[in-house]
Amino acid sequence: MTVHPSSSRRRRQSGAAIVVFSLLTVSVIIPMVGLGIDGGILYMLQAKLQQACDAAALAGGRNLNNGNDATTQTTNSEATMASFFNANFPSGTWNSQPPQVTLNVQSTGLHTRTTTVDASVVAPLYFMRIIGINNATAAAHGQASRKDVNMMVVLDRSNSMQTAGVCPQMVSQARSFVSQFTNGRDQLGLITFMSGSNLDYPPTVNFKTQTPSLDTTLSTLVCGGNTGSAQAISQAYAQLQAMTLLEPGAINILVFFTDGQPNGLTFDFSSLPIKTQSDSRYGTGENPYPSTTTYYTMPKSNCSSGTALMGVMAMETYSDSAEATVGMLNSATTSISNTTETTVSGTSNCNFASNFVNMREDIAYMPSKDHWGNSTSGYKGEELVPSGPYINQLRVDTGTSLTTASTNAADNAANTIRSNSTLKATIFTIGLGGTDVQPIDQDFLERIANDPRASSYNSSQMTGQFAYASDINQLGIAFQSIASTILRISQ
Repeated sequence: MTVHPSSSRRRRQSGAAIVVFSLLTVSVIIPMVGLGIDGGILYMLQAKLQQACDAAALAGGRNLNNGNDATTQTTNSEATMASFFNANFPSGTWNSQPPQVTLNVQSTGLHTRTTTVDASVVAPLYFMRIIGINNATAAAHGQASRKDVNMMVVLDRSNSMQTAGVCPQMVSQARSFVSQFTNGRDQLGLITFMSGSNLDYPPTVNFKTQTPSLDTTLSTLVCGGNTGSAQAISQAYAQLQAMTLLEPGAINILVFFTDGQPNGLTFDFSSLPIKTQSDSRYGTGENPYPSTTTYYTMPKSNCSSGTALMGVMAMETYSDSAEATVGMLNSATTSISNTTETTVSGTSNCNFASNFVNMREDIAYMPSKDHWGNSTSGYKGEELVPSGPYINQLRVDTGTSLTTASTNAADNAANTIRSNSTLKATIFTIGLGGTDVQPIDQDFLERIANDPRASSYNSSQMTGQFAYASDINQLGIAFQSIASTILRISQ
């Protein structure tokens, strides 16, 4: 048989190609495929490790409130970090060796603590073993910072809370709320309000260890009286300013809870216009003016402020536009465990001294500003005297006039806080239910917080949040959503 030279050459070329392909398979193709597969596995392992570090660092930051001193807080935070890391990256994940983890809690700036998690793990390789590479190391770093908080908690404890039977549940949720903050680092104070407001717990960083504690003080809270929101907000503002001087660099927070609309205003007696002329106005509901829906001619008053400094006007009921208004009540509400409200002392010849519904017999009209400088005019339409010697002044003989003026004053008080570019305070509001006669004014509470949903949202001011609880069963969720937001923005 004759072999053609070209056939022999082709066989030699084919053999050479097989040899070359074999060499490429061992030296190039298998390593490339192995690198792709092993690299993909290592990438996913590293991503899982990073996730575990991030979760652990965040959990550690949020758990810095657990303990009454820095050493205990650090120990508990590190334990939480370890727990979260192990839950997200169990030892032996994808046949890796036990991870090497370093946990750290330290102060990294003014009123700032940082939790850090560093982890590395040796992972086996599979295809790359062919070329002698048996394993590789993946590493990750997680970090979260937690700034200290200056916070005033402002709670409505008016009579509607009592009649609705929800006062104890509100107290329980408020106690749970404050427990989430850090003793020795965060500075907390408490103001409660009825017709007037009271500083029931002066701000302190030792709110868990001081006697009494903030929790103990809250446990004594009882409900009754009207709703003097503007004074409570203004009083909280004064406390926040003082807190900032003691704890500069911390985040400034005001948390405001209510179940109704504002209906109380505090005025200086020196600015109150006494009714020095006879005019016609709605009755008081008591003799000699028994009907609140009938106009009566009322003579001038001989009321004198004497030594009285301040007093509160409020709306007594919510039945119609001409219901009884009351005053002048003590502006300093009794302690958190007392609901007794009395008229001011130190006046003379005042009709309200014998019965607080007689206030409209003594006071001609509401001043344009309350004791704290908050305007009684604003986004709610004012109700003015229609005729007589006090025409076009803010009337004191209708409940709606007290409500709109009180709402405007509270709205202006909150705007004053948010306009303070040095303080940079964020306001959070919580609204519970409301009644059929006086439902919660959601836009008002959104305005107080500068919530993005508010009719007056101002992007140049600190953005807050309004949380609505339709009933007492939702109140815990509302408080928790605010707590979570505060802890998140403090990071």
